[in-house]
Amino acid sequence: MVGIAGEVIDPPRSRERSRCCGAGGGLAFLGEEKGKRVNVDRAEELVATGAEVVAAACPFCQTMFRDALAQVSKSPPELLDIAQIAAISIQDREAPI
Repeated sequence: MVGIAGEVIDPPRSRERSRCCGAGGGLAFLGEEKGKRVNVDRAEELVATGAEVVAAACPFCQTMFRDALAQVSKSPPELLDIAQIAAISIQDREAPI
């Protein structure tokens, strides 16, 4: 995992236009009535970026993306919390050369 905090690849809908994973407001427990689940739609966008790692800052996103990434890709990107990425980055800097 050396150098995991590298280039940021944003999906089409990011930052100000970002989308929820589908769990906000308790939807993790309800689910959609019809159509594609929001977390699956979002996971497809994330996989399409080609990124090796998907970062999430929300525990709901962790749960929703874990399920959806495995569903949409045979070899999904690694899912990490942003705190894990920061910790790995700090450890990499502290490692002796």
